[in-house]
Amino acid sequence: MPGLNMQATLPVPEFVPININIIYSMQNPVDGIQFVISMDAYPYCTWDFEFVIPRYLEQQESAPEDDGELLEGDNSTIVVCSGELVEQVAHSCNSSKTIFMFSQNTSTSVQHIAFAAGPFHVHSISADLSATEDVSGTSQPLMHVFYFPGHESLLGTFVSFMRSAMSFYSTEFRSYPFGLHKLIFVDEMLTQWFDSATLSLITVDLLQGKDAIDQVLKIRHCLSHALACQWIGINIQQKTWSDTWLMNRLGLYITGLFIWKLMRNHEYRFRLKKDMECMLELDNGFMSPICQPQLFEPPDPVTLAFINLKSPLILHILDRHLGKSGTSLELSRVLLKVFLSAISGELPNNTLSTHLFLRTCRKVSGIDPHSFAEQWIYGSGCPMFGFSATFNCKKMVVEISMHQEAPAFKVHENNEVTKVLMKPAAVLFFEGQMTIHIHEADGMPYEHILNIRSSYKCYEVPFNTKYKRVRQNTKQYLACQAAAQATAEGDAEAVAAMNMVNMGFVTDWTEEDEQNMAGQMYEWIRINTGFEWIAAIAFDQKDYMWVSQLQRDRDVGAQYEAIQVLLKTPNAMISSTFAKTVLVSNYYFQIHCEAS
Repeated sequence: MPGLNMQATLPVPEFVPININIIYSMQNPVDGIQFVISMDAYPYCTWDFEFVIPRYLEQQESAPEDDGELLEGDNSTIVVCSGELVEQVAHSCNSSKTIFMFSQNTSTSVQHIAFAAGPFHVHSISADLSATEDVSGTSQPLMHVFYFPGHESLLGTFVSFMRSAMSFYSTEFRSYPFGLHKLIFVDEMLTQWFDSATLSLITVDLLQGKDAIDQVLKIRHCLSHALACQWIGINIQQKTWSDTWLMNRLGLYITGLFIWKLMRNHEYRFRLKKDMECMLELDNGFMSPICQPQLFEPPDPVTLAFINLKSPLILHILDRHLGKSGTSLELSRVLLKVFLSAISGELPNNTLSTHLFLRTCRKVSGIDPHSFAEQWIYGSGCPMFGFSATFNCKKMVVEISMHQEAPAFKVHENNEVTKVLMKPAAVLFFEGQMTIHIHEADGMPYEHILNIRSSYKCYEVPFNTKYKRVRQNTKQYLACQAAAQATAEGDAEAVAAMNMVNMGFVTDWTEEDEQNMAGQMYEWIRINTGFEWIAAIAFDQKDYMWVSQLQRDRDVGAQYEAIQVLLKTPNAMISSTFAKTVLVSNYYFQIHCEAS
């Protein structure tokens, strides 16, 4: 029949999956994992653990008969768990098994408990002799690294600095909240690391050889972040799902402070600039605010990645915002107050909410962060600025015009539903203070503050120097004389530079450019010098001003900004400037990479 033939042509699955749910219970199990917890104390309580495991994962031809203590250099199975090891004994009924007992005396949430078992070898990280005691007077906590056989040669390069990280965190943010810390390197982890109380599970893929130069900074950042999470994220937890941004990124913020101390200012500011660029591409109106009080579920992986990227930037500009009050430590004082509250028991169950955090900011700094929070924490999107500057000779001022747009608001301007869901309507235009530097003819950068309270305004910034800049051709003449003198003295870099000039590889400014430069009252202007804003900034100034900024401003952020602008107008002079940037060794290596 036609009907049957038509049905026969339809694809019919050969197998249909069947879901079966089996409810069962075990009475007095021999093997497995058992949790015996008082429901009144769940999930924030102290813990006691007992593990019964085989002494060896593989059959031994002749097992040594001892009292259960591990022998030096053997591959006996050991257990590493959250808390401190209380006892390790041989099983009373089965000599092929060992019993490990751990105790976590500090109240800890259940999701911060972890353990691992395997034939680990142990490496102890020695104490810092230059800082035997921290500010609280207690000795440095023990630190151990557990790894599988064969990875011994990879440890020294990447774990030796962990003692410095421990000393830094303990000094800046009070003593370590637990008794010891353990790093465990394991195979086949789904993530790079997992944080738990007193213990960090790290993927063995992070261990690289000494020749992996490019991975050193990344690995050190991951390991120091894992340690920072012991203070904020484990000892102090988020109160609700909407506070995920705070817990996840406070740990990264204090990690950034340690990286700044370890690698100094260049790497910190360069990473900050790159992260801001990435954020401007993502936060275009289709991403939710990082904090949604009505959120009752954990964020999905895409949203979580966005939160993890934006939150450290928010904390950085909050630090700059609190710094306007004149406090010397800015956000660090707020974090110190939070840690002291956790030690004194003022935080119920050591949980921290966004509201409590902002209230602590107000108490410590004296500045009300309400408007800041409405824009950056509870709102979405980033502003886009356009600046231009002209010099007024009669008033002796620099007239700076500012125009602001909110791309996230424009995306949902005509959709009332998404206005409420995405909340861009609360950020029609952003308000705050922006720092600018005007490098005048005397070579000094003069700092000025622009109070932004509208979408458009023209500012009159006072000018200090009463004379014009030194003529550019005079500077070039003096520079050439100095290069020639260095060449005569045998300076290798000067010889290479003079050879490039003589061979025509380096192009100089034209006579018209030199006349224009001689008529300028200032060298260059920098906008948002302190990175107080996560914003796209378009500033209209001459190419030779951007070149001066690249060559003479020592800030890595200023050099990177100049390179990005000059890339948009390629010519022989710009190419010569980039060639000089690559050859001059005074630049940070990341700037060399960008210029090349």
